[in-house]
Amino acid sequence: AQLQERLQASTDEVEKLSRNIEQIREQATTDLLTGIKNRRYLVNVFSEEARRVAENGGDLCLIMADIDHFKRINDTYGHLMGDKVLKTTAEVLKDSVKGRDHVVRYGGEEFVILLPDTPLTGALILADKICGYFKNLNWKRKDTSQFIGPVHLSFGVARYRENETLEKLIQRADRALYHSKHTGRCRVTCETDLDTGDRITA
Repeated sequence: AQLQERLQASTDEVEKLSRNIEQIREQATTDLLTGIKNRRYLVNVFSEEARRVAENGGDLCLIMADIDHFKRINDTYGHLMGDKVLKTTAEVLKDSVKGRDHVVRYGGEEFVILLPDTPLTGALILADKICGYFKNLNWKRKDTSQFIGPVHLSFGVARYRENETLEKLIQRADRALYHSKHTGRCRVTCETDLDTGDRITA
């Protein structure tokens, strides 16, 4: 009976440690402010999705999204309002995807959406849909009911190429995003748009 008790205690301790490890892992890959996944998570999940593409074929696309004039929001309404804008943006992006799609806060006011099994046309449709949704939103402060006006997003879209690194994929999506920023903002640019000779260099 004593041996059985010791074995049960050991089993309970192992299960408790496993839960603690899982909790620590979850905390390490979650953005504290928005509650969505962070860049560390993106690195891990990209490796898995790229391996899946190598084994089974298919598409893997990445969308970079950036809040337009975010500094102006912070400067005009304060950082607490800026934080609320980031949280709401994260919620909208997360609600816009499904299945194995991944939404990540990449840093600051930049977000990444990784789309397994999604062709470039599908990624563009999603980016256009999200862009249009934000274009029609009129943001209001809950505490004062004061309208703060629209909060727009710019987007860059790229498709994974065989054996490339996450950094290379993000670099191409970021170039497309940069193009969106410098041609009027609140728009979507595909990496293929930059292959027509209309190249922008940072």
